Amino acid sequence: MSKGLKIAFIIISILIVLIVGGGYFALKTIGEAFGADCEISNTWTINEYEIIENKCLGWAGPHYYPLDLKKNGEYIASSGYKLDSCNIRFEPENGQYLIINICDEKITELKSQKTKIDIQKVDSIIMVSGIDPNKTKKLSRIKTERFIKDWNKSKVSDYRDGILDSIFHPNYQYKLKVFENGNKKEFVTFNFLIADESNWTYFITNDSDKDYMNRLWNE
Repeated sequence: MSKGLKIAFIIISILIVLIVGGGYFALKTIGEAFGADCEISNTWTINEYEIIENKCLGWAGPHYYPLDLKKNGEYIASSGYKLDSCNIRFEPENGQYLIINICDEKITELKSQKTKIDIQKVDSIIMVSGIDPNKTKKLSRIKTERFIKDWNKSKVSDYRDGILDSIFHPNYQYKLKVFENGNKKEFVTFNFLIADESNWTYFITNDSDKDYMNRLWNE
């Protein structure tokens, strides 16, 4: 049997297993068919959390080291990310990060605390150009209501370190200053993303609508 026919036979067999055998058995078969192999290479226990580092070898390429997180014996997150030699970041749920320092055995929780805007209390919204900060526009009432509605229903994207003005690289597109009941809230934007002053970013619209903020500015 030629190599091409052999690979085709393996793929067809896997598809049959996916349909008949169920998720777990199928994944196991895929791993075996293409030579994937994992073993635990290291663990760290800090309070009720246990970090598990696996050493894996796929059907091609070098070893890789995925990280899983358990809490009180139950898996709560995978795809941990090493920020440096001591800090590992996990995302147990959307809008929550756990940063675990395996050197100092410290745990830091970052959680989105998005505050909705009350349209009845908004005096005005000012847009500022990211290219020229001297260019500003006051949103009309219709645009103000549109933005507030979309902000209030926006979904979390991720958390980004850094100063608010540089959270999007190389720079933000627009800054929005919302004056609500005598207080000012600031946001920076880039395409379909918006960040509040806590450095959490949100999807203000769907991720194919790159002109959302341009329409607020230009229309």
